[in-house]
Amino acid sequence: MKSSSDDARKTSACADAAASPLLRLGLAGLSATAAQIVCQPIETVKIRLQLRVDSLGTRSPYHGYSGIWSGAKLLVRREGVAGLWKGMAPSALREMSYSSLRYGLFVPISSALAGGDGTGTGTDGCPTPMWKRFLAGGLSGGIGAAIANPTDLLKARMQADTAIVAPKRMSQHAAEIYATGGFSGFWLGVGTTVSRAVVLGAANLGTYSTAKSLISEQGLEEGVPLHFCAASIAGFAIALSTAPIDMARSRLMVQTTPFSPQQQQQQPTQGNCPRHYHNGLEVIRDVVRREGPMALYRGFWLQWARCAPYTVLQFVVWEQLCRAAGVRAV
Repeated sequence: MKSSSDDARKTSACADAAASPLLRLGLAGLSATAAQIVCQPIETVKIRLQLRVDSLGTRSPYHGYSGIWSGAKLLVRREGVAGLWKGMAPSALREMSYSSLRYGLFVPISSALAGGDGTGTGTDGCPTPMWKRFLAGGLSGGIGAAIANPTDLLKARMQADTAIVAPKRMSQHAAEIYATGGFSGFWLGVGTTVSRAVVLGAANLGTYSTAKSLISEQGLEEGVPLHFCAASIAGFAIALSTAPIDMARSRLMVQTTPFSPQQQQQQPTQGNCPRHYHNGLEVIRDVVRREGPMALYRGFWLQWARCAPYTVLQFVVWEQLCRAAGVRAV
């Protein structure tokens, strides 16, 4: 059994040596986009739920988003079924940039940290330590998030747009961002986005890689069942570790467009209205002060409902694409 596993790793390493880095990035982006198409409705409702501020009462355009089913029904009733897929264009761009780098860079970075041959073992012949896998996941996620922040910002703005008639197109949101913040405005919230991506990357790829190794040691052979089990564990780890940062990022990125013009005019007279935030830490402090610490986990079950199928679909599709192309996934 051991020699067979070693032979498989050596064969994978040879394939990796011949594979183009761009191929790995492309396969990662395609698999992530496929998963996002399925999970986009869940994430759209999740963002609306995270933006709900109970102290605003019925003035908030997100009033009524209290859960996945009530939120989804409310969104469909007001904006139609297509509203569930708001922001899909920037989401696809995000997956082809951020997720391509996040997943595509994991193996090269982990191999460099391990100092091995790319088979998941170091120069001493031992498996890559868990902390190096988590570090590789965090680094690859942070790099991808820093580069792809504009797509993340556009996606959040479009998903938060509650306009029923003629919602803004991606180009209109882009023009608005540029008009108010210039080119650097596209990197609004980049610190929070990168922080989330580092935690997410470590929890996602680090947990998946480790879980896959541990489960395979128990006798489950390489294949879809192994990928499904490891991805399910990784999905829960992602939701648990990133929920507060994810909520802070959502509020930070859409803070300039949460209310109608009439509601914005009323804000100065309402002391409990959300103020302008400069970073994610300000959001977290303000939310804890005004809404309590549990508000940081508002949308947690929706996040897990999105993370679980997204992670499973992404990893299963990615593993199959990598196998067909002769490239090692993790």
